[in-house]
Amino acid sequence: GSPYWLLVNNKNLMELKLSHNYFSGAFHLPSNPNLVDLGWLDMSDNLIEGVLPSHIGSTLPNLQYLNLSRNLMRGRIPPSVGNMKMLRTLDLSTNSFRGELQDALTTGCISLSILKLSVNNLHGRILPRITNLTSLKCLYLDNNEFNGDLSPGLLNSSGLRILDVSNNLLSGGIPDWIGAFQDLNSLVLSNNSLGSPLPLGFCKLGHLSFLDLSSNSLGPTISPCANVTSMRFLHLQCIELAGPFPEFLSRASSIVTLDLRNNALSGEIPSWISLLSNLRVLLLKDNNFEGSIPPQICQLQDMTIVDLSYNYLFGKIPSCLKELTFGNHRMPRSTFDTAFVIVDDWLPYLYKSKFTTTLKYGDGFRVVWTDELEELKFISKSRLESYEGNILYLMSSIDLSNNNLNGSIPLEIGYLSEILVLNLSHNHLTGLIPDTFSNLKNIESLDLSYNSLT
Repeated sequence: GSPYWLLVNNKNLMELKLSHNYFSGAFHLPSNPNLVDLGWLDMSDNLIEGVLPSHIGSTLPNLQYLNLSRNLMRGRIPPSVGNMKMLRTLDLSTNSFRGELQDALTTGCISLSILKLSVNNLHGRILPRITNLTSLKCLYLDNNEFNGDLSPGLLNSSGLRILDVSNNLLSGGIPDWIGAFQDLNSLVLSNNSLGSPLPLGFCKLGHLSFLDLSSNSLGPTISPCANVTSMRFLHLQCIELAGPFPEFLSRASSIVTLDLRNNALSGEIPSWISLLSNLRVLLLKDNNFEGSIPPQICQLQDMTIVDLSYNYLFGKIPSCLKELTFGNHRMPRSTFDTAFVIVDDWLPYLYKSKFTTTLKYGDGFRVVWTDELEELKFISKSRLESYEGNILYLMSSIDLSNNNLNGSIPLEIGYLSEILVLNLSHNHLTGLIPDTFSNLKNIESLDLSYNSLT
C-alpha cells in the first residue's frame, strides 16, 4: 500500500521522497490541515492508483514541489490544487487523469514554474482563457486529447522557455502572438492538425534552439525571415513543404539535426550546405530532390547520419564521402543535449523526463537546467528505430537508396570503417563490390540490392 501514515504521524516533515518504489493502493492524505511544513512530496514511479484527494490543496497549502508522475492515477485534477499558492513544480504526467484544465489551477497556482501534465487523457483547450501563471517557464501538455486552437491564455506566461503541446488534436493556425514569447527555447507542436503557413510573428522567436513542427499542414513555404541563428534541432518532417531547399537555413550555422523528411521539396541540394558546419544528422528522405549529390556535403566532417533516400538524385556517389566521420566520435557527448538556465530558489533535485531538469545551488542562487534529449526515428535494418541521446551519439548511417544513382561504388566508401548502416539499394549502380568493403568492420546492415552489380 501507500505509506500515507508517514504524513499522519510526522507532522514536522518538510520533505518526503518515495519515488521509484512499488507503493500501491490509493493516495491518502489526512483530512485535517496539519502539514503546513511539507514543501516537497515526490511519489513518482510507483503503482499508486485512484484519484487525487479533493482536499489536497487545503491539507498541503505550502507545498512547493509535487511529483506523482508515472503512476496509475485517474479522475480529475481537483479544484483545491488552486489553493497551493507556493507550488513551483507540479508533475502529474504519465497517469490517466481526464477532464479539462480547471480555472482554479491556472489562476490559483500563481508560483508555478514547471507544469507537466504529459501523457494523460486531458481534453478541452490547452489553457483556459483566464490564467495567472505569470511565473511559468516550462509547460508540458503533450500526449493528451487537447483540441481547438492555441489558447491566448498562454499569453499570461510570457516568460515561457519550453512549450510542448505535441501529440494532441489542436487545429487552426499558429497565431501571430507566438512572437510574444521572446525567451522561448524549445517549441514542440508536432503531431497535431495545425494548418496554414507560419505567421510573421514566428520570426520574432530569436532564441529557439529546439523546434519540432512535424506532422502538421504548415507548408508550402516557411517565411525567409525565420530566425535560426540559435537553432540546434529542427524537425520539419511531413509539414507539406514544397519548392526549393529553404534558403533561410543557410543561416543555421549552429544546427545539429536537420529533418526535412516526407515533404515535396525539389531542385538540387544546395552547395551552401557546407555552411552548416555543426551538422551531425541530415534527413532529406522522401522529397523530390534531383541533380547530383553536391561534393560540398563532404565538408561536413562531423556528420554521423545521412538519409537522402527516396529522391530523384542521379550521377555518381561522391568518393569524398570518406571524409565524413560516420562514427569516429570526435564530437562531444553533449552534442544531442540542449540546455539553458532558469533562476529559481528551491532545493536541489534531479528531475528525469524527456527534458531533464536539475535544480542545484549556484553562486548565491539556485539554478534550473532543462535539457532535452534529442530523439530521432529512422529506418535501420528494415525496421523503424528510435535513437535518443547517447545512443544517437553512437549511431552512424548513410542511406542513398531509391534514387537514380549510377556508375560504380567508389572504393573509398570501404574506408568508412566505423559505419553501422549502409544502404545503396534501388539505384542503377554497376560494376563490382569494392574489395575495400572488407574494411567495414562494424557494419550491421549492408544493402546493395536492386542494382546492376556484377
